[in-house]
Amino acid sequence: MGRFEGKVAVVTGAGAGIGKACALAIAREGGRVVVADIDGSAAIACTAQIAAEAGHALALAIDIADAQAVAALFETAERHFGGVDLLVNNASAMHLTPRDRAILELELAVWDQTMATNLRGTLLCCRQAIPRMIARGGGAIVNMSSCQGLSGDTALTSYAASKAAMNMLSSSLATQYGHAQIRCNAVAPGLIMTERLLAKLDACMQTHLRRPPAPAARRPPRGRGRAGGVPALRRCCVHHWPGRVHRRRHAGACADIRRRWQQPRRAACRRDRRSGRGAALLMDMLLNPLNRRHRLRHDIPVVPGAFPLVGHLPAVVCDLPRLLRRAERTLGSHFWLDFGPAGHLMTSLDPDALALLRHKDVSSALIEDIAPELFGGTLVAQDGIAHRQARDAIQAALLPKGLTLAGIGELFAPVIRARVQRWRERGDVTILRETGDLMLKLIFSLMGIPAQDLPGWHRKYRQLLQLIVAPPVDLPGLPLRRGRAARDWIDARLREFVRAAREHASRTGLINDMVSAFDRSDDALSDDVLVANIRLLLLGGHDTTASTMAWMVIELARQPGLWDALVEEAQRVGAVPTRHADLAQCPVAEALFRETLRVHPATPLLVRRALRELRLGQQRIPTGTDLCIPLLHFSTSALLHEAPDQFRLARWLQRTEPIRPVDMLQFGTGPHFCMGYHLVWLELVQFCIALALTMHEAGVRPRLLSGVEKGRRYYPTAHPSMTIRIGFS
Repeated sequence: MGRFEGKVAVVTGAGAGIGKACALAIAREGGRVVVADIDGSAAIACTAQIAAEAGHALALAIDIADAQAVAALFETAERHFGGVDLLVNNASAMHLTPRDRAILELELAVWDQTMATNLRGTLLCCRQAIPRMIARGGGAIVNMSSCQGLSGDTALTSYAASKAAMNMLSSSLATQYGHAQIRCNAVAPGLIMTERLLAKLDACMQTHLRRPPAPAARRPPRGRGRAGGVPALRRCCVHHWPGRVHRRRHAGACADIRRRWQQPRRAACRRDRRSGRGAALLMDMLLNPLNRRHRLRHDIPVVPGAFPLVGHLPAVVCDLPRLLRRAERTLGSHFWLDFGPAGHLMTSLDPDALALLRHKDVSSALIEDIAPELFGGTLVAQDGIAHRQARDAIQAALLPKGLTLAGIGELFAPVIRARVQRWRERGDVTILRETGDLMLKLIFSLMGIPAQDLPGWHRKYRQLLQLIVAPPVDLPGLPLRRGRAARDWIDARLREFVRAAREHASRTGLINDMVSAFDRSDDALSDDVLVANIRLLLLGGHDTTASTMAWMVIELARQPGLWDALVEEAQRVGAVPTRHADLAQCPVAEALFRETLRVHPATPLLVRRALRELRLGQQRIPTGTDLCIPLLHFSTSALLHEAPDQFRLARWLQRTEPIRPVDMLQFGTGPHFCMGYHLVWLELVQFCIALALTMHEAGVRPRLLSGVEKGRRYYPTAHPSMTIRIGFS
């Protein structure tokens, strides 16, 4: 005879997870169960499983925040089974947890809805159950709390507060109705290995969890600590422990699951702790130990640790992801970072910040203010009429139709094949330097510029980028002086090319098209603006694309399965595509391009300026605030991408909906969407197919000859280490 024989239990949220396990456990012990869940189909499925095991159950769809619906639930239970002896308050507003943030970012609607379900719903159920339990001589109530209700966290404010209140509600109920033989307890579980959680875990983790447990010298007695048994529920319903909160760190995760998860990972965890301590120590070294005072700026916290002149730039350049994670953990989703010469930027990790990129009261003028000698007069720093004039002079040639008519694909294909062939002959290459030279050659071919002294151009552009981070100290040998010298060197040669384009107007090439369009514009644009935009086009056309290309090769070397899939596709296609219409035949190459761009964004940050006072969630942003939107953070955010830390082509290959704007943020947004998007798409798919065909013909594949993480840089553009070598063998 089961311990719940002849008892009637109402279990809310019983369609899945803990609630379902409770309902099944009670039914197996002889109890009759009312399975209540907001998802009626899930409740019916649970009831069917109980019936298949010869149990008795009734399924009801209900929203426990509705007082009338709760009253109807208990009336139905009493009418169907004759009364109520047990109540398990398990229903919870889990669907709101992704929006349940820190206090300043929390939407009041989320707070109200969470409290309505988690706290008000529990109270309503207790109010209906207690009179019916008194009529039957007593009963037991189990409120499913959470460890979140016992300690604070950086998010889940509403959820934690509701569970803490539930604990006190349980104590009050036990005190007030213990004389009527009604017990009330709360169970505070930790990590629960439910099917929903398992579905979100990667395949490797699921393999560990589901394989048979390793033999152990001392196994726990059967039924203790197991998900199906729900031992805390049994103790709360059977024994008289009034008002107690039972903290279950792994409630719902049986001892076998804990062993499966923990044992194979202990050595790895020790290594991770050692490497984590090393990374934390490195971050401490990148921050100023003499500046650890916490300050507020416009009621927003400032990240401590800034150095004079350079601010947080050492940490931003060397380990931006860790810096952002540390700031979010200690300060929340909004904080100030000191970018040295660029000043303080209010950095937001709230996904709603992405909408600011399209906001009419947000300007791109800050880009020019940060580096006027690099971006002054260029498209990226302009808005309105000036932006449209410069854009119209360039845009047509970089759209798919313009690229096809100009034969750009036919121009690029032999150049890419020749360079990849050289890599095969050499056997190993320093990948970032090689992709940089290749991209410079391609962009020079596109522009119609003689491809001479490519290493010299590459070196000058690296020096030019120092203008973004250079302290305002103009002395020989310092970054500001070197950056200005590099800009003057580049501009002098570009003026020669512009002059040659005017003298030979019949020549082909983008630079001739740009010069002709600029000269024909209604409002004559100066040569300074023309040269500045050509300089920027050359920079964007080779630096960021070279970084993405290098990361593609690195990922192919790290993951043999990706290489095999790419080779199979290249053999099927048979030749390097030359038109955008041909790219549909190369889904693996395109997915490799898009996933590399997501995981390794070459443009880690976008900056804007608020022209008027704005609100971001509950946060007020004053007029004139300089904003930083970290694409690097959002590209690996679990709120925007499933399994964001995994490099998975399947997320693109299995996609049925169109590419979203958030998937192309690396190319800007709105009127500032990069005109080079279609060109880069063509170049990198061509490169993938050429690499696979050339290396497969020789019977070789890429392999890493050096470590990847050491030497990475994240600002002003992100790129792998200059020392990474790739072998082909």
